[in-house]
Amino acid sequence: MSASSGRIDNLLPKRWGVPNTAGVSISHELAFENVSYEIDGAVILSDVSLTAPAASVTCLLGPSGSGKTSLLRIAAGMQRQTRGRVLMDSREISGDHLFVPTEKRGIGLVFQDYA
Repeated sequence: MSASSGRIDNLLPKRWGVPNTAGVSISHELAFENVSYEIDGAVILSDVSLTAPAASVTCLLGPSGSGKTSLLRIAAGMQRQTRGRVLMDSREISGDHLFVPTEKRGIGLVFQDYA
């Protein structure tokens, strides 16, 4: 609480709500080009292309089982896509002939459910 006014809203950043001023943002562009993922004959992702611009907050929404977590795991390098490419700042980090290990990507992943 601010000592001058006694109001909590005085603690909010002055630029709150202005584009590119979110508390958390992606500092690099992350792109998926025609990414597909199959496991045991089941198609989880099919030809997904998506770009999350640098300095932005991007949200994946969809029903349970639609592949949101699989796409995030592919971005982090925890699983490898069946086809397509993953790029960070236009540099390939995963594709047919290249796979940058998880620990070298600098991508964090936190699950919503701790169970």
